[in-house]
Amino acid sequence: MPEDKVVGSIDEGPTRQEIADILHKREAKQERLQESLQQAAAKLKKLVETKEVQRIGWAVQFGYRLIQWAQMEAASIPNMDELTLLMLMQAQEQAVQTGFDFEKVVADFKKNQLPWIAERMREAKVVRNRRERRIKALSGKLRRKDIPLPVHSLRTLFDEKGFTHEDSLMLLGPGVAVSSVARLIAVEYQKAGGTVLFLSEHREPETKRVAKLSVPPLGWLNCCRIFTDVVETLDTFVKKPKGLPGLLVVEHLDNALSETELGADRPERLQRAFANLKQYQQERGIALLVAIHTDDDPVETDPMQIYPPLLLSCPFVQVKIEQSQLVDGAENVVIGNDVMTMSELQQKVKGDKDA
Repeated sequence: MPEDKVVGSIDEGPTRQEIADILHKREAKQERLQESLQQAAAKLKKLVETKEVQRIGWAVQFGYRLIQWAQMEAASIPNMDELTLLMLMQAQEQAVQTGFDFEKVVADFKKNQLPWIAERMREAKVVRNRRERRIKALSGKLRRKDIPLPVHSLRTLFDEKGFTHEDSLMLLGPGVAVSSVARLIAVEYQKAGGTVLFLSEHREPETKRVAKLSVPPLGWLNCCRIFTDVVETLDTFVKKPKGLPGLLVVEHLDNALSETELGADRPERLQRAFANLKQYQQERGIALLVAIHTDDDPVETDPMQIYPPLLLSCPFVQVKIEQSQLVDGAENVVIGNDVMTMSELQQKVKGDKDA
């Protein structure tokens, strides 16, 4: 057999030289592409210094933000479900595939769309003022300026103002651990004079020490399909004249959106659920604490490799369970850089002893 034929190949197979040539061409193509990208990046760096390109960049950002805002507005329309919203957005995408008259688009925007957007801005201002009054009332009920957090690693996630009714916080870890930490935070908030609305994964109501208001899992299952579902589910409790909950605790975020009509995967479902809860939190003026259970996640994997960046843009801390090195059979709960035994954590939640 000729020396330049690949061992085990048929007679018509490529020679070693032919394979080497193919690989060389691929590498050369990749190098040319990389060089072109570097040249384009250098050119763009110079262009963005010009006013014209800066204005174009702003226009593109404005366009994308306007689309996101329009989607949120559409999702808040009664009877607007996931599939209907998708069809609406796809129809508009198809409509803009054809050519357009720039002058007519701008004239229509000024005459018809701008007044409508201005009206929405006035409505948003009313909502913001209402939220600020609510936050002021909630803060007045507490015997301190910020919401108490039980360990240092949680407190360092926020600036000098601390964890307030305008903030959200996320816990990632094994279900039994993040649930216990969430309950401890709820206990501390109510000890400071606040009221907790607890979306529980257990059918039995939470103790009044943990939450004055609790909802069993079926009561909030898939409440985050669209924003109007969140409003209908939570406003019943949030708008109560008595109690006035200031901290919303979501014990198991998966329950808020366990499935979608379009079959979204888990990271996407969690992101959508959190986005709807975050929008609700911002509009209503209520602090948000969310727990994500990582029991089924790959071991020792960075959350950034599993969950979408938008989901983890919220301040979060990882919670772990480790075997105690001091007491046989005992477990430690690691909250960021803080450690306490599982029994100590559960005692603090139950109030068996002061800690």
